[in-house]
Amino acid sequence: MLTFHNIHLGVLVWRLEDPRDVRSLRLLDLNRAAERELGMSAREAVGKVIAEAFPALMRTDLPDRCRTVVACGKPESIGEVRCADARNQDSVFWFDCFPLSGNCVGIVFENITERKRIEQVKTGALRLLHRITIAINRSTIAADAAQVCLREVCQQIGWPVGRLFLIDEHSATRFVPNPIWYFSDAHRFAGFRQATEMFEQDLTNKFVLDHRMRQGKKLASPAPSVFRFWKGTPKEQCWSSRRRPPCPWTKR
Repeated sequence: MLTFHNIHLGVLVWRLEDPRDVRSLRLLDLNRAAERELGMSAREAVGKVIAEAFPALMRTDLPDRCRTVVACGKPESIGEVRCADARNQDSVFWFDCFPLSGNCVGIVFENITERKRIEQVKTGALRLLHRITIAINRSTIAADAAQVCLREVCQQIGWPVGRLFLIDEHSATRFVPNPIWYFSDAHRFAGFRQATEMFEQDLTNKFVLDHRMRQGKKLASPAPSVFRFWKGTPKEQCWSSRRRPPCPWTKR
């Protein structure tokens, strides 16, 4: 049997003690789902007025809508309400109100913060695809289109460094570095780029030599196909090896 405390949605029960003042809304009860979503136990919240129990809700139109439901006696869907406080930092809830006897009102709510975040990610991805498509159509050179794609992807993700790599035509598991880079701050990462390119050109590096011997020669200008990105500070990105050149930003 489904009871008040077993409902999977959060439920709050309020009584409007003064029909002229929304601040007189006093919490009578809440179920376990509400305790979980709001981060507050019934012992802490029950008996308190709305401004004391949930001060963040006073900055929304929820109290006024509750008073309207009490006055007219009809349920109302309030919809999305953004609430930010110490317990729920920038959370989004969906609220529905329904009338109860004795100047009381019930609120059913659901935390839709994660759902909204996923929707925003999808929207951002579609906008990114739109910008890249336009840039590719306007570009007459493949390298220019690749540069735009790299920049847009890095800016969308929020990464400070990105580089274009090409698939080795002799081995699908190997990638060939390309001079196309993206930097959020070119001056800051100048040393990182220099160290990276010095490493790739180091003739004493057996990994580079092995790749060049198998490849025969550097690929001229194949179509770009793979992006590789780095995150972290320059020191975190520095390769350490006795035979490789030191990073310019580290002390000798």
